[in-house]
Order: sequence, then C-alpha cells, then structure tokens
Amino acid sequence: MSPTTNAPGADEASTGARLRVLAAGMLPPPLGGQAMMFETAVQSLDGYAEVTTIDLQVQDNIGESGLLSTRKLLKFANIISAIVRKAVFGKSFDVLYYCPAGPSKIGIIKDIICLAMLRPRCRRTIYHFHATGGMKYLLGLNDSIVKLAKKTIWRPDVAIRCAEVEPNDAEICEARETRIVRNGIPDPAKLFPEGCEWTQPEKLSLTFIGAMTEEKGIFDVVEIAHHLHQLGLDFEVRMIGEGTEDEIAKFDALVAHHGLEGYIDRLGIKRGREKFGILRSSTFLVFPTFFRAETQPLVVIEALAMGVPAMVSDWRGLRSIVTDGETGFVYPPHDTKAMADRIALAHASGELPAMSCAARKAFIERFDLSVFENAMRTILTQSR
Repeated sequence: MSPTTNAPGADEASTGARLRVLAAGMLPPPLGGQAMMFETAVQSLDGYAEVTTIDLQVQDNIGESGLLSTRKLLKFANIISAIVRKAVFGKSFDVLYYCPAGPSKIGIIKDIICLAMLRPRCRRTIYHFHATGGMKYLLGLNDSIVKLAKKTIWRPDVAIRCAEVEPNDAEICEARETRIVRNGIPDPAKLFPEGCEWTQPEKLSLTFIGAMTEEKGIFDVVEIAHHLHQLGLDFEVRMIGEGTEDEIAKFDALVAHHGLEGYIDRLGIKRGREKFGILRSSTFLVFPTFFRAETQPLVVIEALAMGVPAMVSDWRGLRSIVTDGETGFVYPPHDTKAMADRIALAHASGELPAMSCAARKAFIERFDLSVFENAMRTILTQSR
C-alpha cells in the first residue's frame, strides 16, 4: 500500500480552500542547479498555495556532492529534528513536493528517512527529479536498503522530469503519472538595460561555469585548451565555480603540466550581472560534463539566454537544451580533440552570429522562467 494512502489528517487537508503544500528540498546557498530550481518552484506557488518549506541542504560547497563529513552529519541531524517536529506535532498537507537524491548512498538513506516521516502527513506525493540516476543506483544497494526504499520512496502520485533521459527514475520508482517540465530561469538580459546583444569576441574566449569537479569536465576543459594551444591559437579560458581543495590542486597541476598558466584563469564564484557579463563576452560556453546525476544543467540554459553558443558533451539531458549545429555543438564525452578542432573552425568560419541568434530564440521559446512557473503551478495546484 502506498505511504500516501489513507494518510492521517488527509481528509481534513483536502477540505481546505487553500492548497497546503509541504516542500522538501535543498535551498541555496550553495548555488547548485537543483537548489536553485527547488527554490524557484516554491516561489512560483506564492499566492497560489500555503507552502511550508523544509531545507534539506547539507553542503557548503557544490563540489562536496556525495562526500561524507561530520559537518554534513550534524546538519542532517538538525534536519531530521525539524522533520520529526512536523511529522509528530505538525498539521497535515494536501501535497508533498519532494526532490529525491541522485546516485548517492548518503542521499538515498536521507530520502528513506525523510519520506518515511513526511509522506504519511500528506495526501499526495509529487517528486521532482532534478538529479538523474538515483533510483537505478538504489536498486544496486543491499537488499535491506532496497526493501526500505520500496516501502517509503516507491509509487509517488506524480513524478516530474526535466527531460527524457535514461535511466528513467520515474518509471523505476513506479510513479503513477509522469510529467516533463523543462528547467527555466529569469531572463538575464534584464540585468543589462543598456543592451546585451552578443557579438563575437576577436580573441577566442571560452568560459566554464559549474562545480570544479572531475565529473563536471574541468580536466577535459584543460585538455581542450591544450589542443587549442597545439593549434597555435591565441585564446583564454575563464573557469567560474568552486570545488574541493584536492580537485582544485589536481586542476592546477594539470594546467601547469601543459604549460597553460597564461591561458586559463580560475575566477572563483561569480553571481548576477558579473557572471553574465563574463558569459556575454565569451565565444563559447564549454561544458564537457559527465556528472553522474546530470539532467538539464542551468548553466547551459544561461548560455542560450545570453546568446552564447555552447560546446557540450552528449550526456544525459544536454541534447534537450543544445541543438547540435544550431545553438551549439554536441560531442561524445572526453572527445576533447574533436571539441577543440570544432571550436577553432567555428571561431574562424563566421557561423557563430547566426548560432547566437538561434540560441537566444530557443531560450525565449523554451526555457524562460514563465514557462517553468506556469507548468509547475498547473501540476501542483491540480493535486487537490
């Protein structure tokens, strides 16, 4: 029997004139895509529902994803304490809106504990799979964890996916209904009232934005730069983001190994107009990710919004954002030489201005924030 069936207090919750939503997910900071989209989804319900939010964030640095630490355990203990108070003494809700973890044992255990307490307080359960692969990963864990998961996590009423990607977490956890809602962001062009039309820089300029981790492709960015250097091109690479000390040290060592210190610059975390100003001055966004939980990364949508062509890996939901040869280029993961060769050719060919216009058009039609907000309100407020 589903954990949401005959939930205590469900009848009382369903008779209220105003939809009561319990939203549980990670809030920023740090500014990871999942946290930003969870916050945006909650904000989209302002004025449409009574929302109670539980922040499940335990990270201070987006490069820490999947890593265990004492600090994280202490934060999680505080989260469980807050959930216990709501589960035992709190009111019931019409809807539980929950963002499950990706392929991480720590995250899966967190989901089992949280959902075991929260689902009985809610009449319906809606999952939003921003991270891909968690359900398939779960099935590979020991039998005890799988049995607990099937009692606590399985059979949500609705599962929201950002894109048609494999593995299909909604199907694996036997969701009763599946909906596709593309991610969306506020139009960053509004940060530039003076105008922000993209023009191709004279100097080849590449920008990476994201977690400074191996799986996000930071070492592949260095290899792309190495190939461009071998071609004799004048270029620059700007790296925006944060990571653990170990991965940053490995990155710097690889840059030094290839003698690229004068070509690659780590800029740390940038936000708002400053970040988008750097992006606007780029020839390409370069994002060769193979991140285990990748689905529909916001940084690539941000590039489209600024009219910046994107060079991305053919991984998970990237093709749901970038149309190869039209708004950017899509290459197999780790094919850094092919990526570098295509970047060099595109920079010299004169094809990028038309690609920039197509990228901006794709953002307005498919990824503007209003599209996301309207879809989320429809799904959540129809859950009475």
